[in-house]
Amino acid sequence: MQLLLKLDIQALPVVLSTRDNGLLHIIYPSLEKLNYVIVWTMIDDKEYLLDATDELLPLGMLPKRCLNERGRLVTNQSGKWIDLKTDKKDQETILYDLAIDDDLNLEGNISFAKYDYAAYDFRKNYKEYASEEDYLTALETNNPGLLIKAFKVENIDNLNEPIKEKYEIEISNKIEKINDMILVNPFLFEQIEENPFKLENREYPVDFAYLKTKYLITKITFPEGYQVESTPQPIRAFLPDKKSNILINYSVIGNVINVTYKLNLAKAQYMADEYPLLKALYGEIIKKQAEPIILKPIQDEASL
Repeated sequence: MQLLLKLDIQALPVVLSTRDNGLLHIIYPSLEKLNYVIVWTMIDDKEYLLDATDELLPLGMLPKRCLNERGRLVTNQSGKWIDLKTDKKDQETILYDLAIDDDLNLEGNISFAKYDYAAYDFRKNYKEYASEEDYLTALETNNPGLLIKAFKVENIDNLNEPIKEKYEIEISNKIEKINDMILVNPFLFEQIEENPFKLENREYPVDFAYLKTKYLITKITFPEGYQVESTPQPIRAFLPDKKSNILINYSVIGNVINVTYKLNLAKAQYMADEYPLLKALYGEIIKKQAEPIILKPIQDEASL
């Protein structure tokens, strides 16, 4: 804050309670609840909330621990409440472009674009490794069957730009063959297998801190001599706010399967009465993502 003041930029402290310390009550605030300080400033008529404790956070993006509804701006007068909500998201787009080879391996490319808190999480995780080689080794270890042939990452140090990753890969254990049928799960390493919401009932809100958007497009080319026996039924489901939703859709063009998946959580906080619906939404995702696409050999008409 002192640096901003020396530069003749208006700056004031904002005191708050971090997420693990509980909410700061708007009617009965307590000094004992105050355990953190950030800085409010205004630059070119735009307000910013700043925290200087994490070098991986861009200007105006607070660490998750600070996103706790409200803080108190400290002035020489009475001060005022400051909204600690953020318009930044946990947002990522994933593109799979793969082909099934004769040995039932998947080969091709995976691309990621990660924004805001998704980009921050990647940078934080990536910086924990001593080298790129160590990072890739850990990725292969944590994802059995994955072989990374080439890797490229962009904007690792440019905090104002999204993280962009590209992998050239081979996957050896994601296709199952039963008799002459081939079963393919297009969600691969993105499949959700366990519901994060385990309670039957909940008395408190579910607070994600920020919005979440995930967009996955999978393109799988299957070998000549096969055709699609069946694909799962598409699904589109909404929560009552009409903005939070999931979409899963399938299409087949020639010998190419295209799968689109989108998850959009349009609120940072869901009330306790919305918890059963949120849990059910994830239940639908898990159920649908577990359903494979089934391929079968094309029968020669002469053999019929």
